Amino acid sequence: MFSGLRALIHLTITGGEPFLRKDLVDLVIGMVRSCGVPRISINTNGFLTERIVSVMEALLKELHPLEIALAVSLDGPEEVHDSLRGVPGAFEELALPLADRIFSLLAGMAGATDAEDLLQETLLKAYRGIRGFRGGSAFATWLTRIAINTARSHARKKRPVSMSEFSAGDADDTDADPLDTLPGTVADPSDAIEMDERRKRLETAMGSLSGDDREILLLREVEGQSYEEIAHTLEMSEAAVRSKLHRARRRILVLLGGRGA
Repeated sequence: MFSGLRALIHLTITGGEPFLRKDLVDLVIGMVRSCGVPRISINTNGFLTERIVSVMEALLKELHPLEIALAVSLDGPEEVHDSLRGVPGAFEELALPLADRIFSLLAGMAGATDAEDLLQETLLKAYRGIRGFRGGSAFATWLTRIAINTARSHARKKRPVSMSEFSAGDADDTDADPLDTLPGTVADPSDAIEMDERRKRLETAMGSLSGDDREILLLREVEGQSYEEIAHTLEMSEAAVRSKLHRARRRILVLLGGRGA
């Protein structure tokens, strides 16, 4: 394999989690014997303890008196350790429970037709960029920010959107409650015609909001984020979040013919 590199004095084996390879022992032995390197080191995230011990014992036995070093890396935030370590299925276990929330957010920003493609793009970006997650916020907040940026890139010109749910406003909110006029809250749920009309009016109203105002309203009412979380996600002050949310709610009420005019 490396027979032409007899002058090597050290060989480091790294990349993801080397100990996930079933052929690691044979691979390392082949490398060492082909180039005659006097010492090697293997990098690991330390997760597969039994596997690491087994492989190291085999290598020490087969390659004695070769010097073998084991470098253990402690990767980033605990929340994403398994994903960083390359543990199969770890990223899916972390991200998929958030998929419905992210889909609703994307549907509100770009429309239901494009939301599924945007969700897949968001998850792919997150998977590829997981090592860039530094733990300054929750993983959900980080993923939400990726989703927002993905939707922004996809559709510079905002279009009317369809929303089926909003959560109740805070008890201390002074705004009139948009829930009184949103679809899904009509007195008679069987009245499909009335609900469809309200849904259309909501689409028009949401489409009239500025990008920031719409994003804040979606994060608050669909994602259920706190003011602090929204501020972190959109990188603005909490005061700005409160102001824009107040403005967005009142505009929705006005356009839907409710209070606040």
